[in-house]
Amino acid sequence: MPTGFQIFYVEKFPSFEKNTVSTSTQLLIVDPKGNDNKSDKHSKITKTNQIVLDYEKFLIYHETDKKLRYRLHERIFNHLIEIHEFNAYYSSSYKRLIIQAPKELACDAIRTFKREKILIAEQKEIDYKLVLERAKNVFGNWFGNLPPGRVKTIAIFGDHVDLSNQYSELIEAGAKLKFVILELKINGKLYKIGISKNRGITFYEKLDLLEELELINNIHTWFEEKG
Repeated sequence: MPTGFQIFYVEKFPSFEKNTVSTSTQLLIVDPKGNDNKSDKHSKITKTNQIVLDYEKFLIYHETDKKLRYRLHERIFNHLIEIHEFNAYYSSSYKRLIIQAPKELACDAIRTFKREKILIAEQKEIDYKLVLERAKNVFGNWFGNLPPGRVKTIAIFGDHVDLSNQYSELIEAGAKLKFVILELKINGKLYKIGISKNRGITFYEKLDLLEELELINNIHTWFEEKG
């Protein structure tokens, strides 16, 4: 099963006078009978005191609110608070935060911490021309920003798909790459990797965490050197 990581560049990271830094947001939820109910939505970052490569491991607990009509026992609700827990890895030397979670969830957690000025970080966009130049093969491309009248996104697949006529036609029409699946040679070994426009990394092979972080370091250091 693919493993995805979202990468953020950090401006401010918590000092952790205690092992956990937390924040909460109050929600006003209207029940099916029209009554107002207050509830708190919580998020927190917890130290684990574990080091992997040059990264310190943290646990992120993050709650999101979701409008959904459901029944619990004999009561009906139209709103729920969903709980998410995922790992994060921070390098103070690289000022880089790696979050092992889907993009929307990771970004929502970062926005929550940023509002309270607990953690300030941002993603950066990629120059896909540089990535494609380094690739040994390109297996898949997802495009957005399609011309009016077309679907919102389109994907094309195949060996060396970046050399196909369809790829050239989409680029000429103004479509923008959102995600690529490619083969990169790193330290003499070939890896099948997905790279998003915000520099997120997806691994399609089973790797241990140390190797995943080493590969992310290699790829992102290369991004930074190339600007």
